[in-house]
Amino acid sequence: MRTVILILIITMLCCCKKKGNEFNDATNNLVNRWELRASVGGFAGTIIYEPGNGSIVEFKSDHSFINYEKGNIIRSGTYDLQTTSDKDQFKLTTITDTYNQSQNIILKKDTLVFLSPQSCCDMPDNTYVRLRK
Repeated sequence: MRTVILILIITMLCCCKKKGNEFNDATNNLVNRWELRASVGGFAGTIIYEPGNGSIVEFKSDHSFINYEKGNIIRSGTYDLQTTSDKDQFKLTTITDTYNQSQNIILKKDTLVFLSPQSCCDMPDNTYVRLRK
């Protein structure tokens, strides 16, 4: 009987995935260079961007970020990532010398989507893809 209980406990411990691990995986997944591929919604409708367009955001493991436009730095600072109640959706706060901005994102494998604020109808959702090093 003890053996059966021990096996059940070990099985439960091995099979359970902790939420903290999922968050750490998401944080690690965010760390990379991402290039803009599409803007959907807002006044402009849908815009598709070709690879190599130079609209890049880079998130680093030290919680710093840099936005590039055609090789030029247009914004930099630090970031914070928090969980939300939706799976694969997180709250990303970017902090620069001039302002702080919080935005919900969807992070799945090689795709990063910056969601427009629900209260704003003229802003698009921006989709980025992971750049391979």
